[in-house]
Amino acid sequence: MHLKRGVIMKKIINLFISLMILTACRTIDPTPPAAIKQIKQTNIFLEKINENKQILVLYYDPYDLLDEINAMIQKKLLVDLYEIGVNDSLSLEKYDLILIGSVIQNNQISIELKNFLSEYDFNGKDVSFYWFEGDDYEEYEKNICEYVKNANILSSFVLNNNEVSKPELVDSLLDGWLTSVYTPVNQ
Repeated sequence: MHLKRGVIMKKIINLFISLMILTACRTIDPTPPAAIKQIKQTNIFLEKINENKQILVLYYDPYDLLDEINAMIQKKLLVDLYEIGVNDSLSLEKYDLILIGSVIQNNQISIELKNFLSEYDFNGKDVSFYWFEGDDYEEYEKNICEYVKNANILSSFVLNNNEVSKPELVDSLLDGWLTSVYTPVNQ
């Protein structure tokens, strides 16, 4: 009986050690469950509200720095994507919400973006800006608003180098921004 108890004890110890090794080797997701639940709820919300609103993502990005952000927006919402300087003609008439993306150089709006925006009247359209980098966000937003005539300006979304290197953070911030700028037509 004593010998049998020793064998059982060894098996229990081996099982315990195996479980500890498996637990230590397991990849741990640093995102708390509440955050995952919130992100999923936000994405479901965005999918539902996109059914009745036409959205345009209009951007100027000579360095391809906004590619990932644009792709993330496209995964979350049904949008038309228009790259300034690449696409030809554009009519703003059918769009309810226009997201304007750019990359800041020396806290200035690019000449290409200024020229393009100056050609259009954003009469009554909801417009929000998103951009990468820059030192003086408020000054940049004030400057770019001068070129978006007659628009209803909504909150902006700004990313810096530190944030871009953290996709989960960008995704969460993007959800918050899109939720804040998007109001369904029928509400």
